Amino acid sequence: MVNVYGDHYWLPEAWETIFKPHLAEMAMDINVLADCSLRRAHCLMVSFSAASNDWDPDSFARSAIEPHEQDRHPDPKGLIIDMARDSVEYLLDQHLEIGSGVVASWARAESPLLRRLAVHGWSHRKDKSSEEKVTWLLTDRRLFDDGAKHENFRLIKLNFAGCSEALRNRVVETVVRDTPQSEYRDYSIYNFLIWISETGPELESVAKALRSICEEHPEYEPSEYPDFDHWGMSGSVVSAFPLAADELHQRIQEDAGSALGDVVALSSYEQPGRSGWQDALECVSTAVVRWPEDGKLLLTYADDLETVPEEEGLWRAVIDGWTRAALDNDQWRSVLDTLERRPKGADINHATARLLEIGARRGDNEIPPNLRHEARQLARSIWSDITDTDLPGVSGDGWYGPARYGRAGIIAEFWIHSISGDWRSAGDNWSGLSTEVKNELDLMIADDGPRGAAARTIFGSYLRFLFGADEQWCGNILLPLFSWRATAEAAAQQVWDGYLQGRGGWNDRLLDHGLLDLLVNETPRVETHQPVLVAHLCAQLAGIALNSKTDPVGTGWLRRFISLASPVTRHLWAGKVRESLSRSPSELAESRWKTWIRTYWEQRLESVPVPLSPAEAAEMAGWTPYFTESFPEAVRLATSSRATLAPRAHVVHGLIHSDVLKRHPHDSIALLTHLLSHTRLGEIEPDYQLEDCVTVLRENTDSLNLIPLVEAAIGAGYQNAASWLAGG
Repeated sequence: MVNVYGDHYWLPEAWETIFKPHLAEMAMDINVLADCSLRRAHCLMVSFSAASNDWDPDSFARSAIEPHEQDRHPDPKGLIIDMARDSVEYLLDQHLEIGSGVVASWARAESPLLRRLAVHGWSHRKDKSSEEKVTWLLTDRRLFDDGAKHENFRLIKLNFAGCSEALRNRVVETVVRDTPQSEYRDYSIYNFLIWISETGPELESVAKALRSICEEHPEYEPSEYPDFDHWGMSGSVVSAFPLAADELHQRIQEDAGSALGDVVALSSYEQPGRSGWQDALECVSTAVVRWPEDGKLLLTYADDLETVPEEEGLWRAVIDGWTRAALDNDQWRSVLDTLERRPKGADINHATARLLEIGARRGDNEIPPNLRHEARQLARSIWSDITDTDLPGVSGDGWYGPARYGRAGIIAEFWIHSISGDWRSAGDNWSGLSTEVKNELDLMIADDGPRGAAARTIFGSYLRFLFGADEQWCGNILLPLFSWRATAEAAAQQVWDGYLQGRGGWNDRLLDHGLLDLLVNETPRVETHQPVLVAHLCAQLAGIALNSKTDPVGTGWLRRFISLASPVTRHLWAGKVRESLSRSPSELAESRWKTWIRTYWEQRLESVPVPLSPAEAAEMAGWTPYFTESFPEAVRLATSSRATLAPRAHVVHGLIHSDVLKRHPHDSIALLTHLLSHTRLGEIEPDYQLEDCVTVLRENTDSLNLIPLVEAAIGAGYQNAASWLAGG
């Protein structure tokens, strides 16, 4: 599964208390962020054959899109799903055109989670009747989507009673006729009919279909959770394993060897979607979470298992339990000692690496400082076992994804967190990396195989941290790798990929130490060798321009960047500055306007260092709403060159969410009229927020002043713009 960095308490707390109350301002941005994160996570898992378009582990782990008791212990990945759900609900309620578009996109997605979110969205919609919702579910075989079973059942439950009898009979007919063939087809139909029978008025078609199935299968009993137990699809499948974790614990304490034999004997069954052995291993893992010593006792008899997969499965289950347990000092010592004698299989090493990496982080389950040496010895052992096949082929997204999920990358992350632990322990007495740690990092970085590629990528993603930990080591060893001239091309690509995709960070001291020159000077190489990273590079430089103490114009770095960058990159950079301005306090925007933005804009209008393209000018027009006092001056510059209304109309979004429409109505009209007059019919999709802008302007100026804007809007494709003057 794809991991999300962040504290399990503070991330949800921040969402509930800081971001969610402000969905009115942030819903669209949050929705886009969640959408991109879920799509990319699914693509990564598919690329490693860990998921498909019908199933992925993150969807399997999420019982329901709506708040549900089985998801009462969420993790940060679940928070991304909550963000997608809450933002689309807001958009459906407040901005139906956008919200319905998002739901339509999700319904066609390859990711099971997004398709589940689409069904949830349809359940939430207030503009559709029950009849329309159920009819939608029946189209394109959505009713039988293995990735959205619970959400489909829930939509039926919420709406079935409100449908016409004809449609309800059609649902029954569709279930009986079209349920996909499988070993459990009849039982699936039976449970679906039971579910339908409990959601509304009695239907003769349901009773007739149930009688027919029960005559053929008198042994059928209704599933306790019919909306979850289905064909091995996503959702929580109820375990049929006859032992509870506490009972297994008692047997282990009495005789661990006999208890393991019982686990094997009781697991010889199959149920839809999972095997008895899977259930048994989950029971083992749950018991080990609560009683960590049970794991060591069971592993004493692991060699007695008949097959290698059974033995490896037991080791993985125990290690997973230890990973999730809150271990004390003695328990950690016992775990580390036990893992020294682990079988050297790839899956077991992967689970062990993950335990070490999680255990090295600060938290309740941190490896005690007095055992860091033993943990590092174990990490070295795993590193030495890694083969050339450990790092999968580089995906279209670069090195960072494969590095993070392979054993080598996880071990590299362990060393980062282990260094952090040393730093915390030393406090004010910290004097840099120890010789032992520097030697280990040097060996990992110098490795010319897939292990080294993963390590370089991960260390690149922690550049700022490592620079803070030891400036001299970082300056001598890590920073030089970022230069294509000074290092092998592949190594440069790896550290750049880690740095830019992993948000490697910066501070002014690191910029002065050479990072800023590298970011600027290596732009052409990033464009050529890693075009997927260009947007990340532009975002980094935009953040530096706005937040660093270094003056971009005065020091000349911005002119060098613009000279070196391609037109596409310059356009991207202007967009990233707009994004950064939208997240910045107005005081900062005004300050940067005075220190460099005004001068930069004036120089670009004079073609210094290169001519300003219409695409750049359109993006830069989107900067204007964030200059409260300087808005009129910014509009003067924005209207001094040809610029269209950008396809996504960011400037309109910025205007409607600022107060400049009220404070500067005439300048706002001039800006919008200028942009619309250069926008040809069909270049953009009309944005509903432009009418909202006109509504605000009409309240703050004479309607006659709006005539040029309305005429330009009609020319750009807003066919109903004439009605805006009259308020609709």
